[in-house]
Amino acid sequence: IELPIGHLLYQAGGYVSDLRFSPNGELLAFLEHPSRWDDRGSVSVVDLQGNHRILTQGYWGLEGLAWSPDGERVIFSGAAAGGFYQVHEVTLDGQARLVLPSAGTVTIQDVSPGGSWLLTRDDQFNRMMVKGPGAKSERDLSWLDNSETPVLSGDGQWLAFDDEGADAGANYASMIRKTWPEIIPHL
Repeated sequence: IELPIGHLLYQAGGYVSDLRFSPNGELLAFLEHPSRWDDRGSVSVVDLQGNHRILTQGYWGLEGLAWSPDGERVIFSGAAAGGFYQVHEVTLDGQARLVLPSAGTVTIQDVSPGGSWLLTRDDQFNRMMVKGPGAKSERDLSWLDNSETPVLSGDGQWLAFDDEGADAGANYASMIRKTWPEIIPHL
């Protein structure tokens, strides 16, 4: 993070996202992610002299961040251990709490000066539809709730992919499965 350009305030080991100035302009809040392409991480702030503080630790995923109108709290969307992203807030001394439980993923986008929230509902389900060699139709070869990055073998008989859903575990899961023929139990 540079302010002004060329003056380094903070450098993360991975990447930062959702950078927002506090209402008084004295602090920058952001989501800090230790690994590229992975939204696990923490909520941090840095002042204009480069003093950095981590306000939260170890969220399984973080997306979306805004300041409360009084500048006393940072509001963010996160999942502590997989599952849906819900809206949390953290005070500048690190006291975090869940403020909007939800039955689906909710992402905070902004907070108005009057305190109204702009939220989005961001549920998604990834499917992998595959028509293997000799198949008459496509099959859904998805697993759990977030199968992605499919790679088909050269002969089209195997599909490798990963799943980043909550049920895949803390470090996700990688799978391989046949595309065809379907396994049909004999009666």
